[in-house]
Amino acid sequence: MNNNEYLWVEALNKALKSNKKEAFSRYFQLATVNAERLPKVRTVVFRGMNNDGCSPLIISDTRSAKTEQITQCSSVELCWYFPFSREQFRIMGHATIYSADTTVDAQSACRARVWQQLSHQAKAQFFWPAPGSDRVDALPEEQVDVMPNTFQVISIRPSDVDHLILSNPQRRLVSRFVEEQWHVNAVNP
Repeated sequence: MNNNEYLWVEALNKALKSNKKEAFSRYFQLATVNAERLPKVRTVVFRGMNNDGCSPLIISDTRSAKTEQITQCSSVELCWYFPFSREQFRIMGHATIYSADTTVDAQSACRARVWQQLSHQAKAQFFWPAPGSDRVDALPEEQVDVMPNTFQVISIRPSDVDHLILSNPQRRLVSRFVEEQWHVNAVNP
């Protein structure tokens, strides 16, 4: 297949658009590896694309296990299923954490932009006790106007994308980023 005929990010954007009415289209599963080399998967909320137009963004708490796992091994995989259009994207890549310690201007700007787009409830969770700690019923008053150091954005830079289309006829397109360009191969589903 000619590499100019198919670009996975255009297919993903089309799937996002055609499934936009469904709230669940904003969620995907993210897999990391813990210190014992065991896979850990969780559902996360899609927060848009990075400035490059192809790196999905998510948010996380610096105190979460996810942060430690990504710090130890930046290789991740996400799986995104769109029931309306009946297609799945499995995206492998490397995660980069944009934290309060970020010194790269573009990363700091991205972190600030994502923070501003969050709801009050989403911002409030970063002022709570650490994820996984004992439950506290009386939560502190949140000052959500100020971005806390516990807030971080994670950008996932894709290296491999497996796009499975379950409509008739079924198709599967595997894209790999090699030598600064995307190469795509149609394979049997």
